[in-house]
Amino acid sequence: VQLTGIIGQLGQIVAVVPLAALLHATSWSVAFGSVAGLGVLFAVLTYAIIRNRPPERRDDPVDLSVDTQTGAIRVVTSAADLRQGFRESWAHPGTRLGFWSHFT
Repeated sequence: VQLTGIIGQLGQIVAVVPLAALLHATSWSVAFGSVAGLGVLFAVLTYAIIRNRPPERRDDPVDLSVDTQTGAIRVVTSAADLRQGFRESWAHPGTRLGFWSHFT
């Protein structure tokens, strides 16, 4: 996982090249406004194209909680269940490690 994450960071290094070229050719406002516009465009495209269900299913899926040790799937039916799921996820050391690694 760490190796995949490190290799994935190379994308950020590669993305600096066109941003730096645009910044040197124009101004801060144009360069970072363009990046913001691309972010909004990709967010809209992601929302329009990517689904969290198989194509043959028409309705939205219910929230599920998966026990990573047993593989059991439990349907989350209320906000209280969702809070419990967050607590259980946060109790796992790998979740906290990933959170703080990406946060910092």
